[in-house]
Amino acid sequence: MPDMREIWTRLGLGDSPQGQLSQSQSQNQGQSGGLAAIQPAQQPSSGGHWWERLLGPKQEEVPPPALPEKLKPPSAWELARTGQLDNMRIGGNKKVGYRTLGDLTNILFNENRALSAGDVKKGFADPEKLKEAKHAMAHAIINNTLYRPTKVASPRIDKKTQQSPEYKRDFAEYQNIMRNAFADQMGRFEDPTRGRSQYNNRPSDSIGIRLVNGKRDDTQSVFAQYGPFQDLFHRNKQSVVIFNPPANPGYAEAEKAKKDAPQRQK
Repeated sequence: MPDMREIWTRLGLGDSPQGQLSQSQSQNQGQSGGLAAIQPAQQPSSGGHWWERLLGPKQEEVPPPALPEKLKPPSAWELARTGQLDNMRIGGNKKVGYRTLGDLTNILFNENRALSAGDVKKGFADPEKLKEAKHAMAHAIINNTLYRPTKVASPRIDKKTQQSPEYKRDFAEYQNIMRNAFADQMGRFEDPTRGRSQYNNRPSDSIGIRLVNGKRDDTQSVFAQYGPFQDLFHRNKQSVVIFNPPANPGYAEAEKAKKDAPQRQK
């Protein structure tokens, strides 16, 4: 245990009281003898708090080892794109049956399996346009399943078709298109059809109002048209058409509000 002199010195207070008393006595004796007493120099203060001077410098604490980062759970967008949601039920009802994301892929394949890009010089659209058409129809099929469940097409693909060259060659492409479309709607809220659910393939490049049972349906004007493409089965032209109005109520309300808003005067 340190003595009083050492504690007094650590506190930066110079010598202990006993030492100061001895110095005073030495000075008096020196003065009486005619000689100047030489005082011992005080030790400089180490600064800091008094308890640091008393107990010495604080030891640096060693930080604990970093914990391993927890694995971030995959997002719904990642799950959809990698096929992990193919068996998830998206929509439908008891009457037409419930539809999974895999079922929607089947519908997309059935609708477009005969289409092929053609020679641009002969008036056909190129492969990039066909890709855009399939992507837009995938979104329309999703919207149809979510917001018009009584009108969902059959996802059945017969065994003969499953053995066909186009199925073996192209089905993986349709899986990627549908997965990406669903992922975009879930994770990014992106939809090139802006909530539309009505679509068909026309044997022409017409952009006229849709005919339903041979009659014009003025509510179903053309929202977007892609093509024309080659129909490999019927040897004619086919165009992919997306029709108004939006089935997604969010898009419908937004478009109505925009239409009803007063126009700014220039």
